[in-house]
Amino acid sequence: MARVRDRIAADLHDDLGLLCSRIAILAGVGRTAALDHQQGAHVLEDIGEAARELLDASANVVWAVDPAADTLESLVGRVRRLGHDLFHRDGTVFTLTAPPGGARLVLPGELRREILLIVKEALHNAHRHGHPRRVELEVRWAGGELEVRVTDDGGGLAFPAREGEGGRGIANMRRRAARVGGRVRWESPVEGGTCVVLTVPLAGGRRRRMIMHLSRLAPRGKRTPSGTAR
Repeated sequence: MARVRDRIAADLHDDLGLLCSRIAILAGVGRTAALDHQQGAHVLEDIGEAARELLDASANVVWAVDPAADTLESLVGRVRRLGHDLFHRDGTVFTLTAPPGGARLVLPGELRREILLIVKEALHNAHRHGHPRRVELEVRWAGGELEVRVTDDGGGLAFPAREGEGGRGIANMRRRAARVGGRVRWESPVEGGTCVVLTVPLAGGRRRRMIMHLSRLAPRGKRTPSGTAR
């Protein structure tokens, strides 16, 4: 419980606090500066974008601690929405494929949160640096491992060959993957672009016992009046 509380506090400070400060600064600029019509439109656009990011960050905090969302199906739905929101405005084609039966695979909140943030960073890197026409996200679940692949056909950023290479975002992706016993690697498809591959073990030791235990407690359609699954 203490770990969860610390994580929520960090999320509120790092994401929500910074976004609120950004909105306040932009609003102050718009109120005090002598802006022409075009400049004012840019400020309003920036405020709107920050507000959308704030809503998304708030929803992620709630989703990460919701026991009803502890499934692969919930994670797939979250990354599908993330990819759609990120790419639909500039016309990039975003597709997601995932195996059936995701509702049966239980992913503890800490695990799915780290996976979400790694995938989010990979999608944002493709959007910012690659300017792709197509982005594909594929989720595989087999052999006691969960694999997530993010492939784009853009220019991409030069993928790191060794540990320690790349910027802060790439270092964070590696750190988050290691935290849940997984690994992340970068590949260069023959047809061009960049492919980010995240692999997370779901079997063995404490992780296996946790998932098996939670699977027995997973929602099966019957709910109490408060909405908590029995």
